[in-house]
Amino acid sequence: MSTFNPKKLSVDFQLVTPTIPIMPRIYTLTHSDLTAELFLNIGLKYAYDKINAMRDEVLGEWFKIGPNYFFYVHLYVDGDLGPTVTAIRNAIFIRELPLALQAIRYGDNKFFSAYPELDNVPILVYFNSINPYFNRIENWGTFSDYNLTRFERRCLPDSYNGVDLTNVKCLDSEKKRDTKLEKAFIEAFNLDPVEDKITYYYNRIDLDEDGKPEIFVYLIGPTVCGTGGCSAAIFKQSLNRYELISKFSLVRNPIIITNNKTNGFGDILMFVSGGGIKSFIAELKYTKNGYPSNPSGQPRLKPGTTVSGVAIIANEITNSSGITI
Repeated sequence: MSTFNPKKLSVDFQLVTPTIPIMPRIYTLTHSDLTAELFLNIGLKYAYDKINAMRDEVLGEWFKIGPNYFFYVHLYVDGDLGPTVTAIRNAIFIRELPLALQAIRYGDNKFFSAYPELDNVPILVYFNSINPYFNRIENWGTFSDYNLTRFERRCLPDSYNGVDLTNVKCLDSEKKRDTKLEKAFIEAFNLDPVEDKITYYYNRIDLDEDGKPEIFVYLIGPTVCGTGGCSAAIFKQSLNRYELISKFSLVRNPIIITNNKTNGFGDILMFVSGGGIKSFIAELKYTKNGYPSNPSGQPRLKPGTTVSGVAIIANEITNSSGITI
């Protein structure tokens, strides 16, 4: 994915204000291949006059079904272009869509400040193609996943055991209950939802840069925690359910997802302490079998290492925080 640069974004409001209306509120995002500039039109209808012959625009609008809002995105994957070109365009849309959603969220920031609940509604993406394989609808999370301001605070010391952490941004856990996620981790850890008294924290983060965020969940409770830490898991979304990628034990928050990758997935750093051992940062690398389950048995990050990435589930764990099932 390309990196979003706010200085490259121009926003034009047409017959709407920065805060009203919610509906109709329609977005047309185009770009220049030469300058990498982004142009966001927000109005009462799509800005078809801004769309070029390549049809690489991103179109979006708000919908309401009953009491619930949704954000619909429309992508023109192909007309009659042939399977090779269609596959290339599909891959480009998947790669660049996170940047486009960041641009929409940033460009309409006052609107989201006026209606913070809209940060947590589903984003449904329509990949429009005459090829049935590429013609589909996908859930791409919520705008809270694409809000750049969520990374602004510090949650870690600049250095830990000689490891430089100044380039690590911080991301607090999501606040909205996810019942599908609850079902997935209850099954993965064989939990009793009544007896086990579990509180969970989670973040969506794209570990393999396929444009579809994975879900990292951290569990708190007497049956999933010990002196060395608590249990955690990573899931990927598949249609209407979550599929398990990896399970962990002895995890302490925050968890650092680095910019380095192994076998296509981001390396994970976990803080290890307790049990009479000297505390250290463990490095977990992805293999064909997933990530290692126990950070205490993994290589220690060497002093002098500089880490770049994001620390997830970075908020303080208290009795009143988290989501209780």
